[in-house]
Amino acid sequence: MSAAGGFGLATVLFSGESLIDPQSPLKRTPALRDNESIPGLRPRLEAAYRLKDVLTGAPFVPFGADRFADSRDRALANRLVTLALRRHGHIAVVLESVLAKGVPPRAGIFEAVLYLGVAQLLFAQDIADHSALHLSVEAVRRDRRAGRF
Repeated sequence: MSAAGGFGLATVLFSGESLIDPQSPLKRTPALRDNESIPGLRPRLEAAYRLKDVLTGAPFVPFGADRFADSRDRALANRLVTLALRRHGHIAVVLESVLAKGVPPRAGIFEAVLYLGVAQLLFAQDIADHSALHLSVEAVRRDRRAGRF
């Protein structure tokens, strides 16, 4: 127990106080933001879940108007999944060369987000690299099982 009457770091962590100085130039993204607050995140999350299903053996069914009201989001999600599936062999070789142990078991959508991110970086020239990286990280953070990676 510390001299102030608490348990030190544990007291700060569970009290809700911030450990980051608000005047610091480092700004952290809140961990629990809704998926609509970041443009482009929802189509990528939906694409990751659909790609995960396809990678485990389910047939690919394109997204319809019932899933996305905006046709641009629907087109992006369908394009990302089909691009990752079309380039599956190339992406697998890239990931095998980088991940010595492969994708961890019970990783949620981690593998699917990796496939989508690599597909965007290597084969989708009209999508900015920083956008692909940022949205891939945010998609992984939103998944309960993949968030630890």
